[in-house]
Amino acid sequence: MSNSSTLTPREKTLLATRFFKLLSEKNFDAERTGQSLAFSPDSIWETADLDGIPKESITPIIIDHLRKLDYIIVHADGKISINNNGKDHYNEEIILPENIQ
Repeated sequence: MSNSSTLTPREKTLLATRFFKLLSEKNFDAERTGQSLAFSPDSIWETADLDGIPKESITPIIIDHLRKLDYIIVHADGKISINNNGKDHYNEEIILPENIQ
């Protein structure tokens, strides 16, 4: 199986941006319907067809980067929530640093 180091910088950016957009959409839906605002990483990808892309290796990298940007909160149970700062960046392209493997 391939890992995140075989992805190009552009592919990593596309995946990080897609993940953040999916998280934002889930959050908006949950707020609208009064559901929990904390999501497991797998539940965020569940509607995305990644066509063989190694989400297992890239997801922790994306989550760590979004946390460093102060866009999300990582809960003790591993679930994540978008914070108010993250909501302000909903349509932003998420560019992972090139040195991230």
